[in-house]
Amino acid sequence: MTVKIEDTEDKIIIELSKLIKDGKDTSFLLKQYEQSQNFVLRKGAWAYFHYYRRIKEKPRYDYDQFLYKHGKAWDDFLLSAAKVICGCGQISIETLNISKKNMYLTWHFPEYPLFSKLFSSNSLVFIARDAAWMQKTLKKDNLFNFKKSKLKTILKKFQEGYPVTAMMDFCYPETNSINTTFLGYPARTPVGILKLGYQYGYNINVLGWNGTSPEILATFNSHDCSLYDQVSIINNKFEKNILRDPTVWLLWSSVDHRWVGVDYNY
Repeated sequence: MTVKIEDTEDKIIIELSKLIKDGKDTSFLLKQYEQSQNFVLRKGAWAYFHYYRRIKEKPRYDYDQFLYKHGKAWDDFLLSAAKVICGCGQISIETLNISKKNMYLTWHFPEYPLFSKLFSSNSLVFIARDAAWMQKTLKKDNLFNFKKSKLKTILKKFQEGYPVTAMMDFCYPETNSINTTFLGYPARTPVGILKLGYQYGYNINVLGWNGTSPEILATFNSHDCSLYDQVSIINNKFEKNILRDPTVWLLWSSVDHRWVGVDYNY
């Protein structure tokens, strides 16, 4: 039987939540996951060094350092998701004013499960996969799986001005997108949610992570600049925030699916 990485991830997060709740050691389970993620970690290292070769700069970390720290970032993600299930994790949101007619766009940093929980009560959370930790902790009516949910549901929420949050550092093949530079290449970036923001007059808040809490990297009204400029701002701010410590970005292993014209032999 073939076990999907996503299935393994969900099971480990649930098991971790039980260990955390009982005050037991989690290191053995985390090590198991790292071993199952070997390809993902090494693919991430390849993309990291490919980026630095392309821009002709010296990487901040060598191969072993990146692999180790990137593995620990994935551990932190699992623990964050497990803490959400336990109800024992929290992060500061003093810098955020979550309000109507506002969209909050961010990237996959290890603590993003704790961040997503902030929006569970009165906001619309865009997702692409029904992860177990989300289903157990976030309100079903506030989760919008853009691959499954009906469009009329999302339109009603936008009409009512619900705050919206989404991860904008991944783009599925079938997604409506625009190409702007991201980490050395033109990169496909989803724009469907931005078009809805424009239609309903939303403010766009680009969020990053400073190591302890989310921070606002940029804010603009969807009517103040073109769609291309919006995507350019988002990618530029994400890139600078990620490069503060590249090892914590969880999607290095998939960035080549966004890159346009990537040279795998470079």
